[in-house]
Amino acid sequence: MAEETEKISINGIIAELERLISSKYLDSKDFELLLKKAGVLEIWNTKSDEFQRKSGVCFVGFGNVYAREVFEWLFTSIINNDKNACLEFTVIVLKDYIQWNSKHLNSKLDFKLLFEELAEIYGENELRDIKKDIANTRKLYSPKKHLKIWGRFKSFITYLLSDVPFGKTEIPRIFVFVAYFIGIFILCIIAYNLCIDFTGSNDFLKPVFDFIF
Repeated sequence: MAEETEKISINGIIAELERLISSKYLDSKDFELLLKKAGVLEIWNTKSDEFQRKSGVCFVGFGNVYAREVFEWLFTSIINNDKNACLEFTVIVLKDYIQWNSKHLNSKLDFKLLFEELAEIYGENELRDIKKDIANTRKLYSPKKHLKIWGRFKSFITYLLSDVPFGKTEIPRIFVFVAYFIGIFILCIIAYNLCIDFTGSNDFLKPVFDFIF
């Protein structure tokens, strides 16, 4: 397997992964948890310490400044040993990153070039289901979807705060809605009390009103 992957350049795949994936994600608790679930967190930490020792420079308060270097090393190591395991790991990372991006960056993600690079090694047939899986994950955590919901919420708030004519002046629309619901509530209380008085002398209707109120 190693001989097969050595003949294929994976620089394009690594370059596309680095283009898509933010350094903030690689140094996040979310990615750390993903590595832990994948059983490679200890290897990640060991290699990070090794890169730091080789540099001879200690960065305090900047997180893992060698995250990209370690990510490239980890990806290369996996694909050189088992390219199928590497594809599975890549999909897990991409799906987790899509979710993380929707929460922290909301940036637009385009996987077209990455899939073109992956197709050079795995072929289009092997990637067909994976593309669908990634597409479904993108729809689920689409930044546009979140922005659309937020936009509708803002429009609704703006609508409630807009002014409406009230006599010779104008008042915020939300006051009208509040007054309307208070009025409905008062009418319901009055109707309820009237029903109680009415059913007091009409026992056969009492179960009906008890059910309604």
